[in-house]
Amino acid sequence: MDHRDELRTLVELARLGNARRTAELLRVSQSTVSEVIARLERSYATRLFDRGRQGSHPTATGTLVVEAARRSLEILDNAEREVGLLEGFERGSLSVAGHPFLIESYLTPAIAALLHESANLHCRVRSASPAALLEGLRGRQLELFIGLEPDGPCGDIAIERIGTYTPVPFCRAGHPLSAVPPQGIKVLGKYPLITTESPLWYSRRIEAGMPVDPALAGELVERGRRVEVADLAAMESLVATTDSLGFANRESVRKSVDAGMLVILGVPEEERVLLEPAPIVLVTMKDRPLPPSANALVKQIRSIAARRR
Repeated sequence: MDHRDELRTLVELARLGNARRTAELLRVSQSTVSEVIARLERSYATRLFDRGRQGSHPTATGTLVVEAARRSLEILDNAEREVGLLEGFERGSLSVAGHPFLIESYLTPAIAALLHESANLHCRVRSASPAALLEGLRGRQLELFIGLEPDGPCGDIAIERIGTYTPVPFCRAGHPLSAVPPQGIKVLGKYPLITTESPLWYSRRIEAGMPVDPALAGELVERGRRVEVADLAAMESLVATTDSLGFANRESVRKSVDAGMLVILGVPEEERVLLEPAPIVLVTMKDRPLPPSANALVKQIRSIAARRR
């Protein structure tokens, strides 16, 4: 058993709290699990687990060691994945992510194009909040992501603008607002709003564009009138089955609008500042070379963005 296996035994025992189940998961004997923990406890000269009828649970010291082991495993696993990607090994799985409303319009067609070109593509796609996207990139869990420009200092990342995010309010076909002239924020605020988490700078821009009317404040932040979702499908489902309103990138809902399921709502001219386009960016790390498969994906993304422009 190498050092990484020892670390994994430590982490899994802390998670499962049972030596037998840990042994079954790792496909080793229960005595091997016990020997690993005893060896680590001798190495640290302290007890790492309290053992009793209720199972094995980390001591205060054990909790610190387990967390360090978890971080170490993450670093080692990511290093192995990146080596595999750079060397073309099958164990290397390309990992990319995006803003929930941009995956279908940018990442999905780019990956589809790669699938036609490469039979050996291994790719994981996930959506995440703005903070999680940046954390995943810096933590080496991601090669790249697509989203709105992230908050905070960005000196260590490369940001390439590839398109624009044009937000629009929309509702289901047959909604009370679907057949009336453009409505202002005061009217729209009477219906529940379905949205997604955005970078702080973008949220502040929206707030700054709100009409200056103290009477609106309560309506716009009324408890229970706003739902944040993690993906476009959840938003479209909620909007299509309730009187709630969605707020998303125009391109993201184009298919449902064209199919007659959703209706984009007009906004009065004096409130159009709320719908100002924001840049869509492709983000990578400056000091980390992209593997060939990621470079191929970036090429496809740029091609799709160019066609849309």
